[in-house]
Amino acid sequence: MVFQHSWVELSRSNLLSNLQTTRKKLSKKIKLFAVVKANAYGHGLKEVINISNKHVDAFCFAGSEEALQARAFTKKRIIVLSYFATLQKKHLIKLSKKEIEVPIFDISTLRAMQRLKKEIKIHVKIDTGATRIGFLKSEIGFVAKMIRDEAHLKLTGVYSHFAEAEKPKSRFTKNQKDLFNSLSAKLIKESGVKRIVERHIACSAALATNTQTHFDAVRLGIHLYGLSGLPPLSTPALKPVLSWKTHVIQIKKVTRGVTIGYNRTYKVKKNKSIAIIPVGYADGLPRLLSNKGYVLIHGKKAFILGTVCMNLTMIDVTSIPGVKRGDQVTIISNEKGSRLTATTIAKQAHTINYEIVTHIHPNLKRVIV
Repeated sequence: MVFQHSWVELSRSNLLSNLQTTRKKLSKKIKLFAVVKANAYGHGLKEVINISNKHVDAFCFAGSEEALQARAFTKKRIIVLSYFATLQKKHLIKLSKKEIEVPIFDISTLRAMQRLKKEIKIHVKIDTGATRIGFLKSEIGFVAKMIRDEAHLKLTGVYSHFAEAEKPKSRFTKNQKDLFNSLSAKLIKESGVKRIVERHIACSAALATNTQTHFDAVRLGIHLYGLSGLPPLSTPALKPVLSWKTHVIQIKKVTRGVTIGYNRTYKVKKNKSIAIIPVGYADGLPRLLSNKGYVLIHGKKAFILGTVCMNLTMIDVTSIPGVKRGDQVTIISNEKGSRLTATTIAKQAHTINYEIVTHIHPNLKRVIV
């Protein structure tokens, strides 16, 4: 089901520009993996793959279910980085048949692949300090032996995750990089693999600030979408891809003393014109924007009045002449110079831009423009 009361627009040119900007930072031998997990960071999986398919070497996902879904949209390599829907043999066989490359991050996943007895490409995850999934240093020798003893397990990659890549001068990040370098080399050597095994640890922040983290491939995540956790001056060429829009469904006049919304959190001090839009926290608009966030209508700010509801939000259009039912409203803008970005909204909601875009409801219509 596709909802059309609100919609997301994706700029093809901006996404391609972000890919080009990233490619310029890489040597020709480095492969570029696009991270499109979580519905392509809320942008729309099918649409993002459609735009980027010819420009990347592989697509990366958190889980196996979304990876299988994506196989309908691309013939490019697909890599799962975090988890399986299930380790049941039937599911693993399906992944193998669809040529999905899978993660091995603990003894349970390794044993499941060992029992599969069917050729499958694997990427071994090493925990170098993020303390999430992954093998510890003490386990590398045992993992290498198990891979060496199972011919159907095709070691294709070794990877890890940085804990604080957005701090370019971090000593911890350097230590992670050095540990990954030594442990991945040990694993590859002791597993007896003769073919090339890709090593990848760099996320968007790392690939943008430290070429020593590039290894054989980089994983382009948030920067693909023109967003960043780095200071703006560190990534001036990035262009936000997503804008989010809706329309006015009602205009009404309210008088002094009237209260607005649930729990009556806003009391009108002087007569106002308000507009109601069919978007609320169920669509992904943060409730924390109540009484302080704003949207754009006719290019002007319209502040949120009262509490953001599940499916509706009230906005102040008193100082914006001529607003009527059906007028377009911008919730997130990707226009150059706009202050209504996912990043600014995140600051108002005391979170990060990742959360703002990934929370946009997946059933809202996505349109490539």
